[in-house]
Parts: sequence; structure tokens; C-alpha cells
Amino acid sequence: MVFAGAVWHWPRGFCDDRCCNRCCRAVGLFREPFSTVRRRAIGLPRSAWGTALAHFGVAVTLLGIVGVTTWASERIMALKPSQTISLSGYDLTFDGLVQRSGPNYREAVAKFTVREAGVPIGVMEPSKRNFASRATTTTEAALMTRGVSQLYLSLGDTGADGSVSVRLYYKPMVLLIWLGAVVMAMGGALSLSDRRLRVGAPKPAARVEINVALRFCHPAFLVRYFGSRAGGAAGRSFE
Repeated sequence: MVFAGAVWHWPRGFCDDRCCNRCCRAVGLFREPFSTVRRRAIGLPRSAWGTALAHFGVAVTLLGIVGVTTWASERIMALKPSQTISLSGYDLTFDGLVQRSGPNYREAVAKFTVREAGVPIGVMEPSKRNFASRATTTTEAALMTRGVSQLYLSLGDTGADGSVSVRLYYKPMVLLIWLGAVVMAMGGALSLSDRRLRVGAPKPAARVEINVALRFCHPAFLVRYFGSRAGGAAGRSFE
């Protein structure tokens, strides 16, 4: 509504203060002083804050999902040493392939220097492991985290000319998916900590009466209580 009012008054210049006040009152903004709003917010129960926090976590998760599905990118390329693969502003230079031995496997490790805007920011070392005893080969992907985004790099087959096939992924805002889940869990825990949601089981009436009598030491109450019980039992036996 505020935007529509601005568009309406655009040919005549920006609206004056009186018009802005009417638009703000129409959408319910600035009706109360900030001190009043803050005092009311502090007085809200923890269940209300937990609900708001959980809904904020849902929004964070949805933002991460939208970011990954909309702006994710990947590239597959065969590289020789000193060649570079670029994706989403990151340049990865292939420095070479090294053979290593593990406890029960041998692996070929590729070293890549990662640069952003020409500045080195790290090294990624994906590898392929060969288990001779089981005659199997596995791929160990390399991972680099940049803020809430991540780069994935995995190795493919090695060519006869010494080139290596690589697959590079860029997943923007992927960590927001897991961060939103953590925020939702925190919101649920905050809501459950509200005393209004903790309902205790009621105690039996007789036990409550005995506890009250013993606590305050009323002999007359004990005589009246057990006397009524004894009289009721005698009446039932006589019948």
C-alpha cells in the first residue's frame, strides 16, 4: 500500500509527510512508540518466542533450498597440470597428481589451488582410492566452505595423455538448510520450556489429605479422617 501510494503521487513528486503518515497508519506501522512495543515483546511467553524462532528457522531453510536449486552450478572438464577450471568466480588450478599409500589401499591425490579474484584462498585435494584386497575403487571428494556456500570437487578417470577428468560443483547457501533445521529445533525447545505447557498429573485426594494433615500436625483432623473411615467399614460389615 505504501508502494502504491508512492506510485500514485509520482507524477506530482514525492508525497508529503501527511500522505506518508496516512499510508503508515493504513498498514498498521508506527502506531505505538518503540518503548511500548519493546515492553510488550519482553512480556510475551516463551512459547510465543519459540514459535517465532521456529518459523524463522523454516524461512532460513527455505532460503537455502531456493538458493541451491536456483543458483547452483557445475562443470566437468579434463585438465592437465597447470591448467585451470573456473566456476562462479572461483579459479582452480591443477598442480599435479601424487600417489600415496594407505593402510590397505593406494590413492591418487590431485592438488588444486583455489583462487578468488586472483587471490589464493586454499587448496583442495580430491582423490581416488584403490583397494586391492576387494578390487574396488572409491572417490573421495574435496570440500571447501565459503560462508554459507560450498565448493565440491571430485575426480574422474585418468587419460592416457596424463589428463584428469574433474567435476566441480558450487552450492550457494547450502548451509542455510542445516542452519534452519537447528534454529527450528531451538524454537521447539524454547516453546517446551514454557511452564504453561508442563501439566502435572493430579494426586489422589486421600493422599493429599494425609500429606496436609501430617505437614501441619492436626490430631483432630487425623481422628476425624480415620474415624469416618472406620465407621464406614463397620457399616458395610454389618450389612
